[in-house]
Amino acid sequence: MVSLRKPSAVPVVGVLADRRTYANLAYLLVTIPLGLGYSMALTFWVVFGTLLSVVGVGIAILFATLIGSWLLAGVERRLANSVAPLVNARNSSAASVKSSSTRSPVSGFVNAMSPNCSLGSVCSSCR
Repeated sequence: MVSLRKPSAVPVVGVLADRRTYANLAYLLVTIPLGLGYSMALTFWVVFGTLLSVVGVGIAILFATLIGSWLLAGVERRLANSVAPLVNARNSSAASVKSSSTRSPVSGFVNAMSPNCSLGSVCSSCR
């Protein structure tokens, strides 16, 4: 028996035929090693800065670690936003995706740090 529905509408095959599945897999394959590297590097610098804070140099190292973690969070936010149009393709129109790309970086950062939703700017309701 042949189904008349699109392959993405069939429950079993739909996940395999959906473009969002492969976008999410690519995102995970990129971010898992990055996350491990981030956690190892930040843990090292926090411990190193804490040990050297007795001498006074550690305060500068801890401050640099704080700035570095803030910059790495921006990289992760940009990675998540690059996948967001594919993930929210069914929930949002092309106009809302276009308008979200023309916003200022400040409004994107504010939306990413929204206390209402843990997903921040990735979530379609936070836009």
